[in-house]
Amino acid sequence: MKYFNQIAWLMLFWAVGECVSEWLRPWFPIPGTIAGMLLLFAALCMGIIKEETVRDASDFLLSNIAFFFIPACISILEVDKALWTYFPALMGIAVVTTLITMAVSGRCAQWVMKWRHPLE
Repeated sequence: MKYFNQIAWLMLFWAVGECVSEWLRPWFPIPGTIAGMLLLFAALCMGIIKEETVRDASDFLLSNIAFFFIPACISILEVDKALWTYFPALMGIAVVTTLITMAVSGRCAQWVMKWRHPLE
């Protein structure tokens, strides 16, 4: 019953996030799942709900997150011809964005190190 209650809390925040997403769509398009996560995060930070209220169900879902990617992987396998058509462009994008991410992360780490230890 504990897991049922915790899943119900998560589903409540998801449903409210979907409603907020629909309401904000004309001005600020945001997916309902993201809005729900932000609302849950805000509720946890403000102490509106306690961490124990959703901890076990969240841990279970996070430990089995790979299971939720199976439909996406199957969908990719169904469009393999289109995937191979754009494969060089996709690989180029992957390499370039990886290099940009590495460079930006490195610069941010250097900046933080200088900021925290200015005399060294």
